[in-house]
Amino acid sequence: MGKVSNNTYLEMAKLDYNNCQAMHQLEWNNIQQWYVEFGIKQFGASDLTSLLVAYYLAATSIFEPERSKERVSWAKTAILIDAISKFFDSPQGPQLSKDDRQAFVDEFQKKSTSKRHSINGEPWHKVMVALRGTLHELALDALMVHGQDIHQYLHHAWDMWLMRWQDGEDVALLAELIIQTINITAGRLVSVELLAHPQYQRLSTVTNNLCIELFKFHKSKENGNTHCDNGTMNTTIDSKMQELVQLVLSDSPHDDLDRDVKHTFLTVAKTFYYKAYFDPKTINVHISKAMFEVVT
Repeated sequence: MGKVSNNTYLEMAKLDYNNCQAMHQLEWNNIQQWYVEFGIKQFGASDLTSLLVAYYLAATSIFEPERSKERVSWAKTAILIDAISKFFDSPQGPQLSKDDRQAFVDEFQKKSTSKRHSINGEPWHKVMVALRGTLHELALDALMVHGQDIHQYLHHAWDMWLMRWQDGEDVALLAELIIQTINITAGRLVSVELLAHPQYQRLSTVTNNLCIELFKFHKSKENGNTHCDNGTMNTTIDSKMQELVQLVLSDSPHDDLDRDVKHTFLTVAKTFYYKAYFDPKTINVHISKAMFEVVT
């Protein structure tokens, strides 16, 4: 193996890893700046540790240097989802009503004809500014990279999630919003025709159901319900994960769905699985090694 296993290749591999890691660190710094500039912390969003976990999950799943926009959009979307949910639901928050949720969604959809008062007077005004501002930034980045205007696609994806969130079903389309955002910012536009594709719908249903189960499992562990470590919930999760893997990796003659689109479902689902089954202490160790320890 002298032509493969030698010190020259080893040093090149170390340099490649460290260069990739340095790029991830720069992106992490930019995400922190975005977090501060839009004042997302004041919405009741998670601290910097949870922020780092969100970026880490994206960066270790889509690590290639040329896919920077995809992982950054993934991380920012996950952080915004968390911020919006906590702002409207937290007992320590401004105690917003269902009417406030409705007004927030209407404003995003630009359907509101209410003359209550200006958006500046709404308690959720800054949340809307952060959401719109972030979507504008993501769309501008994609335009520069791919030469495509993706704003309407991002807006539609968020519109779908907000409608379910308004009805108290925010977890239901959580993974799908992240998946659509990744594909859209990668230049794989999620059209109405794609959303209606039978195989895409099947992938969406299986992934959403799987991630809901993983979310419940994760919350149960956080609440100290250790009995959930085995039994029915684990069996359900394993079954749904196997089904998703089969859908993504199958190569039937009738399968005309883009391979990269399919793999995005599995990529995102695996991060939900990882976060559900690994404790925070272990995840922090992984983050330290992957994000900040230089290979020598």
